[in-house]
Amino acid sequence: MKTKQLILWITILFFSLNLFAFDYWEADHEELLVFAEDGDVEAIYVLGIYASEDGDVAAAEKWFLQASELDHSFSHYELGELYIKEMVPGATQEKAIDHFDRAGALGYRDAYQRLGHLYDDGKVIPQDTANAVKYYKRVDQDFALQRLVELYTDGKVPGQTDEDKFHWAMRGTEIIPDFYCYTVADYYFNGIGVEKNLSEALDWYLRAAQFGVIHNARHLAKLCHDGIEVEQDHEMAYFWILMAEDGAESQDSDLANIKKDLDAKLSEETRSEMASMLQGYKDWWERF
Repeated sequence: MKTKQLILWITILFFSLNLFAFDYWEADHEELLVFAEDGDVEAIYVLGIYASEDGDVAAAEKWFLQASELDHSFSHYELGELYIKEMVPGATQEKAIDHFDRAGALGYRDAYQRLGHLYDDGKVIPQDTANAVKYYKRVDQDFALQRLVELYTDGKVPGQTDEDKFHWAMRGTEIIPDFYCYTVADYYFNGIGVEKNLSEALDWYLRAAQFGVIHNARHLAKLCHDGIEVEQDHEMAYFWILMAEDGAESQDSDLANIKKDLDAKLSEETRSEMASMLQGYKDWWERF
């Protein structure tokens, strides 16, 4: 009984707090001024936003500076925007960077992404890939991850290693699997940033094939058929032959001989299964 009463009181308290929560965005200007005089940082910030929307950048800066002195993350961000766009007298890139950096440190990660993009783009402040990477790494967003993957796999990060390139290619499979599964496969195949491993390469090429990305099916068919540096697998050899034919890869006498050999060694049922597997992949591609 006591437990039920406790849950009831907690529920009542929760709804009471939400019911009477003050909405700063619904308050009129005079109310906000009263709260601001008492040091209410949210009221100060909202006054800054309203001033900015009215085109009064001087007033906006005044309010945002006041809120930033109370370490309000959004206000630091807004000051960064005012300063990077040189919308107020005395604005400098250094001031903008400082305020964006402080906003990020206070938990507003969009500020770190803004800094990453500014350093990456190089149109507003001098391009600095090392700083772009530093700030992108502090952001848990797909855009930042994608740019990190692109920068590392393109070899544009100062001091990076092949191991870094492989690591970020693997991260790329989380967001753009069709492209980066193939990239990882190539790295395994050629031993870039990871020990050369053709079995792993074949596995990743197969993953890439699920997204319709494959450019060397003819060569993979030969590898699987001959069993050189990988376990011999006639079924997968036949699959890659079908993939090569479907992709209109240039044919040669070796591939024709391999297919003839596999036609004799594999049952009609097995060959049909491989054809169905390829069709399943193609059906998946067509969905996108």
